[in-house]
Amino acid sequence: MIGILGALVLRAGMILVGAWLITQFHWVLYLFGAFLVFTGVKMWWAAGQEPDSKPTGTQAAAPAPSHLAVVRRRALHDAINGIRHFTPLFVVIVLIGIVDVIFAVDSIPAIFA
Repeated sequence: MIGILGALVLRAGMILVGAWLITQFHWVLYLFGAFLVFTGVKMWWAAGQEPDSKPTGTQAAAPAPSHLAVVRRRALHDAINGIRHFTPLFVVIVLIGIVDVIFAVDSIPAIFA
């Protein structure tokens, strides 16, 4: 539920920022259109290629333990030696938000187009 709510909030924020940019700078629509053409050409180019079959889930979460104090079976607000520790669930929720922003990068310009 937290991931869905986070995705909705992030999408709404991106739509509001995009609407504000368009009202302030009309030429931003041309950038959105150029970005859509670029992603379309890139998808067309990659259509005949083999997909990468390597699992990427562990690669995306790998930097988290080095930047955050991640422990198992502790509450989010527990502090050990004055350092706040996070659970693996927190890392997953952050990754869901990041992935949603990545997917929204090309869908938000399509909405305005």
